[in-house]
Amino acid sequence: MSRSGPQKGFTLLEALVVISIIAILSGMAAVAISEYQRRNAVKEAARSLDGDLAEIRAAARMRQEAVLVQFPNNTGYTACLDADSSNTCTAADTLVLSRIFSGPVQLQGVAPFVLPNALTYSNLGFINATTQITVSLTTVPNRQYRVTIFSTGSTRVEMSEDSGGTWARAW
Repeated sequence: MSRSGPQKGFTLLEALVVISIIAILSGMAAVAISEYQRRNAVKEAARSLDGDLAEIRAAARMRQEAVLVQFPNNTGYTACLDADSSNTCTAADTLVLSRIFSGPVQLQGVAPFVLPNALTYSNLGFINATTQITVSLTTVPNRQYRVTIFSTGSTRVEMSEDSGGTWARAW
């Protein structure tokens, strides 16, 4: 017995077209998600730096002792109570905080400032001079956050979408 009515189902060509469209859309979504994750990584690094500096400043004020913040490389920092006044965090010093950023996050000084080897918060929470640090990704240089640490110890975070040309308050 044969049916003479309309056939039901998809042809191989129709199935291939649908699969191709799904593959193209999936690829576009993967690129968008990857870009979002990179942008989020630099934002979270800037938030961490800003929050950590506030915590370090509070520790200096609360303990009534100077706190040294070292930037041994452009991927992190360490803060300690410099008990031996060596201007270096050593095993003899009390560790206040340490952070190393993973992936392509990097810290840089902003002209005319350079990334300091170290900052010292006084027992009142002040630092010697205003300093600016840029938080960026090596893979996405046009998205940057600039953290300004004023001599009073307070911070301001600004964001740029165009490699440092235009800055706007981040939060």
